[in-house]
Amino acid sequence: MTGGAGYLGRMLATHLAELGIPVRVFDRVRPIGLPAGVEARVGDIRDATAVHQACAGVDTVFHAASVIQPLRIASEAVRADVRAINVGGTRNVLDAARATGVARVVYTSSVNVVVDRPYAGGDESAPYADLAGIDLYTETKAEAERLVLAADGDVLATCALRPGGIYGPGEPQHFPRIVREALQGRVVALIDGGRALADNVYIDDLVAAHRMAAEALTEADAKNRGRAYFINDGEPQNYFHFFRPTLDALGIPFPTRTVPAALVEPVTQLGELLHSLGGPRPPLTTMELDKLRHDHFFSIGGAARDFGWRPEVPPAEGHRRCADWVAQLADEERTRMADDVERPALGWWIAIGGGMGLLLALAFVPEAYAFWRRHVGPMMPRRVLQGIAVVALGLHAGEAAYAYRVARKHGLPKAGKWAWQTLLLGYPSLRLLLARVRRETGA
Repeated sequence: MTGGAGYLGRMLATHLAELGIPVRVFDRVRPIGLPAGVEARVGDIRDATAVHQACAGVDTVFHAASVIQPLRIASEAVRADVRAINVGGTRNVLDAARATGVARVVYTSSVNVVVDRPYAGGDESAPYADLAGIDLYTETKAEAERLVLAADGDVLATCALRPGGIYGPGEPQHFPRIVREALQGRVVALIDGGRALADNVYIDDLVAAHRMAAEALTEADAKNRGRAYFINDGEPQNYFHFFRPTLDALGIPFPTRTVPAALVEPVTQLGELLHSLGGPRPPLTTMELDKLRHDHFFSIGGAARDFGWRPEVPPAEGHRRCADWVAQLADEERTRMADDVERPALGWWIAIGGGMGLLLALAFVPEAYAFWRRHVGPMMPRRVLQGIAVVALGLHAGEAAYAYRVARKHGLPKAGKWAWQTLLLGYPSLRLLLARVRRETGA
């Protein structure tokens, strides 16, 4: 099993070991918390020799190793690294499987491989995403899935699973993020009214899907050979509504305001650009924004038909199983927040945030500009507004970069958060940062 130190890898290895199945895991770091008897191999998926050695003597490979990088704008170094892991690593696994006599490969793909357009109840006939201008994760996962499915043949049986958002106690992505953002007061508005629906899957159901898919590949007339399957709980929900039980448990009011995605998109693009130039990671990428404003959910009928898998953990039960862990996450986040960034007064957020939002809307959203001209009054030409907006964004970006360097130089925690707050608010945030530096350093 590749990616054995990751969330899915650890849970799948534990499940198989509890069934008495010999398990070998492979990852760049040694997994923590695996049952006794699970063999751990440490190595890099980009190292063909190490992968070959890890596959020797194995009859089934679960290939779950990948790097999640949802950026569209990224440096060439980042692009090369993601491709080497997600695509090159998959080639290494398939080559090693053929060379060592592995009989089956089950690949953990992603629903993202068809993320470039809205889907409401689509199935596996959906075409792969158009890779032109798509994010790195989608691009490389789609290419890797193609390789895996094309490798199915007389010597090797393969299939791929496309899970939605994976969640459960201990997962490192979704719940930690929503808890952090909620406690920091950043869950304040829905995107486009919170109408877009997407898929999720509880970890136990995903683990079962991998085992059942592998078992089906052993059959002489296996229907899942060379095919990919969507795996989810069958109850698509909007991102914000899915996490409403968590917000309720934290005492965070569910947002009632809404923000047009068209206003958020320029900010996501700027964030990705700054990150590619060495700035902090953006809190939201353009790909993630697309999934918040368009339906993107799929039927699981194919998995039920071809290898008998059906989800057993509905969202309500999944949230109940996560409750204690979420409470622990919240306690840890509150401890970290004790040394968090200082917030400017609400008036600054309203004045600058509202002013910048209005400027961006009038400059880059033709409908907003037409609405203003029709219902409010005369306005300078859009090209002038666009020039002003670019200058304003440039000034804010420069202040944000300066804030990031100052915070790092003086060893302040949350340098990235200082940068993002300054990107949004400019001088009011930078003034608080400089004042804090003076207090703590005496400068």
